[in-house]
Amino acid sequence: MGKKQQLVQLKQLPVAPVKTGSPTSTVGSPRQPSIVGYSSTVDLLNSVKHAVYVIEKDGEVSRFGFTVIGSEEVGGVDTKKVLFYSETASGTSNLTIWISSETGDVVKAVGYSNNQPLPESVAIAYARAVIQSLVNGLIQYTTLLKTYGIQWAAGEITGENIIVVEKGPQTYTIGGKSYNAYMIRFKPAPSTGETNIEEIKFVFAELKPSQWYFVEAYTKYTDGTYYKLYMEEVEVD
Repeated sequence: MGKKQQLVQLKQLPVAPVKTGSPTSTVGSPRQPSIVGYSSTVDLLNSVKHAVYVIEKDGEVSRFGFTVIGSEEVGGVDTKKVLFYSETASGTSNLTIWISSETGDVVKAVGYSNNQPLPESVAIAYARAVIQSLVNGLIQYTTLLKTYGIQWAAGEITGENIIVVEKGPQTYTIGGKSYNAYMIRFKPAPSTGETNIEEIKFVFAELKPSQWYFVEAYTKYTDGTYYKLYMEEVEVD
């Protein structure tokens, strides 16, 4: 992965230009479309084998990613062996983490921060922090989908607690591959009490037939700041 073999200290999650046009043909299933969300580390790693996310927050850019590279038994515990990396303004880090396939707990970790090896105890603590940042960020957006009632209905993505500004099908490119996508841009309804948010944009891509994954999000706040996340690479199971 070259430069991306280097892992980084994460903050929280943040979106890039959406490519418009006629959707490519990734649909081939009669199943009812559904939006894929994440509720835990295990849930994420069972769904996505490899992903790289780019984060922007008020002009500061960082990147983080992970790759599930196998399964191993460690101390009698079945684990997923996962490579994590991150790049931020404060430096780069890379970790190999063995994560319990059942609980999502960190069982073992080795790695480097700014090219310096981490002692085992520090690597484990750092791994737990990295996992928490990654999962909490993605779960945060999954929770927002529920807050705003975002769902598939009658062939389109709709919401229950939103004022739609713009929405519709698009083509979205990740790692050189085009996918069917759907963008929805909206303002939170007054009933949500979200008075500090000016506008939100979500983009979902059909990474698997009839399964639409969150690949981009943008939140603009009333004070002029923003938070932006998009997927740069992906491989799903």
